[in-house]
Amino acid sequence: MNKSVKLVLIGVLLIVFIISGIMVIKTLNNYDDGSDIYDNAEELSGLSEGIKVYSEEELLLNITEEELKNIDLSALKEVNEDVMGWIVLPGTSVSYPLMDGDDNQYYLDHTWDKNSNSVGSIFLEEKCSSDLDDFNTIIYGHNMKDKSMFGSLKLYKDEDFWKSAPYVYIVTEEGVLRYDVFATFEADVEGHVFWLDIQEDATKQKFIDLSMESSQIDTGIIPEVSDQILTLSTCTGGGYEKRRVVQAVLVGTTLNE
Repeated sequence: MNKSVKLVLIGVLLIVFIISGIMVIKTLNNYDDGSDIYDNAEELSGLSEGIKVYSEEELLLNITEEELKNIDLSALKEVNEDVMGWIVLPGTSVSYPLMDGDDNQYYLDHTWDKNSNSVGSIFLEEKCSSDLDDFNTIIYGHNMKDKSMFGSLKLYKDEDFWKSAPYVYIVTEEGVLRYDVFATFEADVEGHVFWLDIQEDATKQKFIDLSMESSQIDTGIIPEVSDQILTLSTCTGGGYEKRRVVQAVLVGTTLNE
């Protein structure tokens, strides 16, 4: 290999190295900016720092239903009217505004206050009812490497983890909804968990049966066709065709007085 070719290869490698470094720095900046933005959301909502506790590995949440009832959604809606609620999984790091946008694209790369950022937001499937009264309500969020957003969902494949964090809460202007986690697995993007507008009881039962058969944990909880199911979905990091889902069933609603 002559000297000129070596110089060209060195130049190419140097350019690749610089571009890779810039991408890493940009990603880290997005993480930091996203963290600050969502810390601000918690402050506006009235959530106290006392809900945060640290394990050896990550930030976890210790929050009571009474504290959830006191979340101030009106302050968040003044910033962005797309805020429809707040979602919390106690025992994980999930505590975020829940967005209801016009499509399934915008909040993939915009935070709750409409800042452009790759961390995105937690948001409702565009075809699902904002009243959360569908048989299958789907909510999306990114699988971030620092376990922010829906990065905690992959932990549910460990049954002991599920036992430590078995509930999903959604706070709306009407009150607090509690869901019990009953299944988790890797789903095909064309799979049953993404079925929408399910009306027939036979189809609902098939949906439930497929989820129970697919689940990587045995919770002992089996939904009925009269129930309302929540499907939390995030990417797996293993390609577009698969999603990590955590499914929960509505068991109670505490209405605001």
